[in-house]
Formats: sequence, structure tokens, C-alpha cells
Amino acid sequence: MTTIPLRSAPLRLILVAGLAAGLGLLCWTVVRAAFGSSVMIFAQRAAEITPESRVEAAQIARKYAPGDPVVRYGAGGILMNTASIELNEKLVNDAVDELRVAVRLSPLDYRMWLSLGRGLDRQGKGSEAQQAYERAIELAPNHFDPHWALGNYLLRNGKNDAAFKEFSAALTSRPSSLDLIFEYAWKEFGGDAKAIARVLKPPDSVRAQFVSYFIDRGKAADALTIWRERDFDQTAPEINVRTVSESLIRNDHVADAYAVWFASKNTEHPGPDAGSLLANGDFERPITIDSVVPFLTWKITNQRGLTIALDNQIKQTGSQSYRSGFDIRENSDVLFASQTVPVKRGTAYHLSFAARTRGLENLSNPQLEVTDTGKAERMTQILPQMTNGDTDWKYYGLDFTSSPSTDAVTVKVRRPACGDPPCPFSGRLWLDDFKLIEKRHAEQQASSGR
Repeated sequence: MTTIPLRSAPLRLILVAGLAAGLGLLCWTVVRAAFGSSVMIFAQRAAEITPESRVEAAQIARKYAPGDPVVRYGAGGILMNTASIELNEKLVNDAVDELRVAVRLSPLDYRMWLSLGRGLDRQGKGSEAQQAYERAIELAPNHFDPHWALGNYLLRNGKNDAAFKEFSAALTSRPSSLDLIFEYAWKEFGGDAKAIARVLKPPDSVRAQFVSYFIDRGKAADALTIWRERDFDQTAPEINVRTVSESLIRNDHVADAYAVWFASKNTEHPGPDAGSLLANGDFERPITIDSVVPFLTWKITNQRGLTIALDNQIKQTGSQSYRSGFDIRENSDVLFASQTVPVKRGTAYHLSFAARTRGLENLSNPQLEVTDTGKAERMTQILPQMTNGDTDWKYYGLDFTSSPSTDAVTVKVRRPACGDPPCPFSGRLWLDDFKLIEKRHAEQQASSGR
């Protein structure tokens, strides 16, 4: 084996000089690359520089780091944005050139292909743009942006089914995009719910929102068909069931809302009291503040200045009553309790309850209201407000007839705001023994002495 002696001083000097030169070149290359990368970051993030200065900074970054794909990608993005601002098509061509280099330097980065696709699309090179988008999807099949970009390209070119296949994939990765994608589909398919469901195939994570969009646009029957596919109505999470039920109630499909709620295996299904259509009318069972159960449950909201409790010392029947104390300085509408119950259409009913008050000295006091849950203007009955002062337990009654379109009524105890503020509100109220029955049953009970 041949060896080179390094003992002579000249050879050692030559070797040291070579190593120093190599290290110097390496350091200079690293410094240039770091400087170029820093300038590119500045060019992308600086908030108060002109488009021309941003392009100039990108060119400086490219000069110092020509082999860095991220720098070339950044330069392409800046040129494309500036082209849009200044309507300068030459900059679009320059941007595409930069992005082609970025793709060549980093062929496995989907971002490079995605940006190149957008640039080619802007140039009108549709076939190449589509290929770039498809390559981006191959590299990042679960990312939203490539599917979204290709979907928009296909939609603009009249390839609707293919476009919505991509939108469906985009929706799976980013459910929050449903709003915009649904608008596209609604327009393209003229509100045809079956066609929209067929092309989008919404994942279960957004099915409730998807269904609600149709309900809000007058397509409740089609929406419920989608909701019940594969028995989803029975297994859907409670929050999704609530979304659909609330949408149905809001659009006056109360009977459907009731059916949706009680079909679910993941929601509470309270039943009415014996001899009444209301549930827990005697407050013998616990109450839940801010309950989300839409039917046969007292809805009680904890408002400022309002105290709520079940009182086992003062009651009309049973072992406890509902007590509320209030000391509210502002002129506000106060809802003590409400409950929504299904009823028959065009049927007469009788509602009764007991109440006790202390310390009422107000311009507006509690009153009982019964309204059509779907449309209050269709039917609303109100008892006179309770009187000021102290009253012992007293029974109140209200007769009403549901309208020919009423599927449910909401019973409310509320204190309406005054017409002219200020209108403070103080005192205490006890409620007990609520009953709602068909009037013919009430008359039968009265005639039989019960």
C-alpha cells in the first residue's frame, strides 16, 4: 500500500490550507443558506412593506439560497400574491418558474405541487394543473387543501360529480368546511336533497349540521330520510340529536322533533305524570338547571338575581315544591320555568297549578302563559299577573284549545319586562301541583266528583 508522508512542513501546510478552504466554503454556504432563509421569512411575514419590496426581498433570498426548495417555494408564493394584487401576468409566469424549481428540488412535498397546480391553473394550463393537484393528493391524501383545490378546479370546468367527490374528501378532513361546500352543492343541484347527499356523502360527524341545513331550507322530509339512514337516528350522540330537534322546532316541525328525540338511544326520555300530560308537575323529582332535554322536562335557567331551590318545608302537595327568590334591579324578562309537551290538534285542555307568593311589590309580576311551541302567534293564552303583597297557596286554572296545526304547547311561568324602565323585581314565589289534561277528562272527573 502506498502512503504519503506528512512529516514535511510543506505538505502539512497544504493539507491544513485545503481543510481550511473546505471548511470556509462549507461555512460560507451554510451562512448564505441561513441568510437566504431569514430574508425569505422576513419577506413572507413583514406586515408593512410594499408588494414591490416583498418581491425584492424574495429575489435576494433566492440569490443567497438558490438550492433551498422552501425559499424557491416562498418566492413563488410571493410572486403569485403580488401578481393578484397588481394584475401582472408576467409575475404569474415568474412564480410558476419558481414553483417548478421547488418541485424539482423537493418532489415529495405536497405543498410544492399544490402551489404549482394553482399557478398552472392561473396560467390556463388546465391539464398540467390537474396533474399537479392529483400529485399533491397522492402525497397528502388526508389533507384538506389539495382536495379543495382540485374540487374547485373540476367544478369550474363542469365536472360536477368528480368535483363533489373531492369536496366530500375535503369535508372528511375538515368538517368546518361544510357551510361553503353545502352552498356549492345547493346551487349546482338546485336544492335536490337526494342528489346533494349522493355526491357529498357527509361523514357522521357533520350529519346533524347537514340535515339542519335542509330543514332550514324547507326540506324537512328529505332531511329526516338522510338523518335515519343506517339507523343513525338511534345511535347519534345526544348533542347531534339536539341540533336536529332544535332545527325542527325552529321550523315548526314539532311532532318530527319529538319523534327524533325519542327515537335516540342516547337521550333522556321522561314520561308524563299519572293523570297529566306534564312531567314532574309536583316537583317531587330533582330538577336540572339549564337542562337540554326539549320535551317533558322543566327548563329552568339560573339568571342573575334569581335563586332557585326545591323546598321541603313549604309545599301544597307531596313532599316539596319549587321555590324561587328574586331581587333583580334591571328591567328584564324573567323566566322561572317552562315545559314543552305534545298535544292533539284542535283539542280543548285544562291547565291547573298552585302558587304562593311573599313580598311582591312590583310593577310587573309573574304570570302563566301557554303558547304553541311551533308558532306562538297561532295560539297564546295568558293568565293575569299575580297580585302584589303576600298570598297563601292558591290554585289557578286556564282553559285553552290547541289550533288545528298545534302539535305541542309550551307552559311558561314568567315575569315580563315593563314597558318603561326602570322596573326592579323582588319577592319570592312557590309553585306546585301542575296538571295538564284534556278538558273532556276534566269535565268527566268533575261530574264523577273526583
